[in-house]
Amino acid sequence: MSVRADFEDRAPTTDMPGAGQTCHSSPARKGPPEGREEEKRTQMNTMNHAGRAHVETENRQRAERELSAARSELASLGAAASPSRLERALERVEAAQAAMALAA
Repeated sequence: MSVRADFEDRAPTTDMPGAGQTCHSSPARKGPPEGREEEKRTQMNTMNHAGRAHVETENRQRAERELSAARSELASLGAAASPSRLERALERVEAAQAAMALAA
């Protein structure tokens, strides 16, 4: 009788935890469990979407602040302001309006 056959014929002892179980009692898993990869992708997409929404909100808020500041600057200029100063203020308002259109 071979050593392997002798070993397989022996009754397992029950006084030890896991007695009677072979080291291959559960199938070995390679990679993530079934469905786990899809779940991971879904979570990443959700996080990416939330991240994009946060960035879009921040961009819109920045554009709103810039537009408000540009309008305030233009309103604060009096009749004594130089034409070039008025032109720069108007350009700032136009640029802020364009930024708002992109952020919308």
